[in-house]
Amino acid sequence: MGFGLSLPRLGYYHSAGGFHLPVRYYFLVLCSLLFLHIFLSSIHEDYQRATDLSRITPGWIYSHQSSNSSTHSHSLASSGSSWSSLDGDHYPREGHLPQTGLANATFVILVRNHELPAIIKSLKQMEYSFNHQYHYPYVFLNDEPFTDEFKEWTSNVVSSKVEYGVIPHDHWYQPDHIDEDKARANREAMVRNGVIYGGSVSYRNMCRFNSGFFFRHNLLQKYRYYWRVE
Repeated sequence: MGFGLSLPRLGYYHSAGGFHLPVRYYFLVLCSLLFLHIFLSSIHEDYQRATDLSRITPGWIYSHQSSNSSTHSHSLASSGSSWSSLDGDHYPREGHLPQTGLANATFVILVRNHELPAIIKSLKQMEYSFNHQYHYPYVFLNDEPFTDEFKEWTSNVVSSKVEYGVIPHDHWYQPDHIDEDKARANREAMVRNGVIYGGSVSYRNMCRFNSGFFFRHNLLQKYRYYWRVE
């Protein structure tokens, strides 16, 4: 006389309608497809762009645009940009919404004019995943004035107010008492040793600014907290 346990069968089961897989197999297939999607998005930019959920843009983002959007690029390049008559760098668009988030905070973005395509992508992701609910403002900073095109495009894709500022010279460049010959020699040595950004002066200016000078900018004086977006 023997004793044993009856284990559940893990294979197919039969019903009047035919053979069916257990529910857990459907769950396994779903998880596998999700993992494959995440993996492909991380290694193929074209796939990520084609399947990006942020492409399903909330209506308020482009609510101010006219139906003839095909002429939008031309209007940005034209000399009659709406920025030509703008007084200052605070540009509240008609479609921008009042802040509903409770924190006295802003997004701080240190960016250059030629980085426009990349920052547009980051802004769309931020709006889709977070800021479309709270409408926190954006502060864009650059060591040179932003172009009309940059202002037009970046203000187009956010839900909240935007401000654009130029970094003061003394906050960006190294002070005069620095021995530039010695600094150059050290940069050249880092290049020879394969140090990343070893010879870049602009990279050091950026690190210096982000290490403490950014919060002294006049556009940030009214805020207590910040997020940095890259």
